[in-house]
Amino acid sequence: MKSRKSSQQLIDVWEESPLSPPNGGRRYPNGRNGHHSAHPSISDLINQFIDDVCAGKLNETPVAYRGKLQRLIQFFGAEQDARSLTSDDLDRFKHHLLSRKTKLRGTKTVKGLLSPFTTHTVLVTVKFFFRWAVEKGHIEANPAVGIKLQKPPKPKPKAIDALTVDQLLKAATKMGRPWEQARNIALILVLRDTGGRVGGLVTANFADLDLKKQRLQVFS
Repeated sequence: MKSRKSSQQLIDVWEESPLSPPNGGRRYPNGRNGHHSAHPSISDLINQFIDDVCAGKLNETPVAYRGKLQRLIQFFGAEQDARSLTSDDLDRFKHHLLSRKTKLRGTKTVKGLLSPFTTHTVLVTVKFFFRWAVEKGHIEANPAVGIKLQKPPKPKPKAIDALTVDQLLKAATKMGRPWEQARNIALILVLRDTGGRVGGLVTANFADLDLKKQRLQVFS
């Protein structure tokens, strides 16, 4: 089994990445270090945002925030004056996300649109970032306030594979009394053969079962 990287390893990988801003995003150039600047750059504000919101967390959260906000830097440039951005600029950024023809899959760039989920989470983070910048007094107006979010479609449930079904059946034969084992096996087979919902099946009772017609009526 592949071991999960520790939180510190994730931070280290990010700081060594070519996408990482100078100094790994832990210091602010020009001696800002939390002080308001007349012309705060996007890169500086992202650093301050992560330090403030994540409050020194050494887990996946800072890495996730930086990865999403890095798209702002890629589109506008690291030294873009954050105060000069307008709602039209953020509309262009949103259109860029929705229409770009390539995306990262692992470490490789492949052809294809960004998934609705990726686009949604990036825009949610961007709106949070600019709202924070206004609340902290770094910028006067929120250019992302007008961005409308569309909920990404719910992912379709994945079919259970045959190996997992076999493992469930084996486990069912080893748990409970004989009648409970028979019941659990029957439930698993009904789910496998009908594609029914667990929530509906667990509320079924004997009155819903017709053994002669081999029919089970389920409400969900």
